[in-house]
Amino acid sequence: MEREDKRPEEESKSWNMSNDYVHELILKKIINIEKFRQLAIFGFSKIDFDLQITDITFRSQARIKSMFRLLDEIKSLLIFSEFTLKEKVQKESFKNFIIRLAKIEKNIPRLEDKNFRGNKLIGMCIYEDLFQQMISEISTMINKIIDLLNQSGIIFARTKIKNLSETVVDL
Repeated sequence: MEREDKRPEEESKSWNMSNDYVHELILKKIINIEKFRQLAIFGFSKIDFDLQITDITFRSQARIKSMFRLLDEIKSLLIFSEFTLKEKVQKESFKNFIIRLAKIEKNIPRLEDKNFRGNKLIGMCIYEDLFQQMISEISTMINKIIDLLNQSGIIFARTKIKNLSETVVDL
């Protein structure tokens, strides 16, 4: 019998896909969260549009839709990254975040002040005070989530800090 040469990837039955998983699902979610947060605040992703488009209704609709997407991205991040948490307290925090996000999402329609002529929307604006309260709470929540993910080692690898004097001696 001839011996077949197998490539290492063919020999392995179990692949470690964690790096791809973290990059594709978790890190992209964090980037999208910041993108949708900015869209929810400003209505546009580029300052050019912010200066050129003066239609308040259009801007308000974009901000509301971005708020829904922002909350969806945060919930997805929580769901896809919960497995990285090691402590029960951290997992409880994630569950509480999801509950709180659901309450915020339920109240997004309260942000809108719409004017109709028949069935046609002719004007819309946002109650800025309530919006600012919501976005402030969401931003604080985002920071806490990222901190918890960092503690679990998923954002920055956890390394043991060497004693500086030992490092100098090694040189």
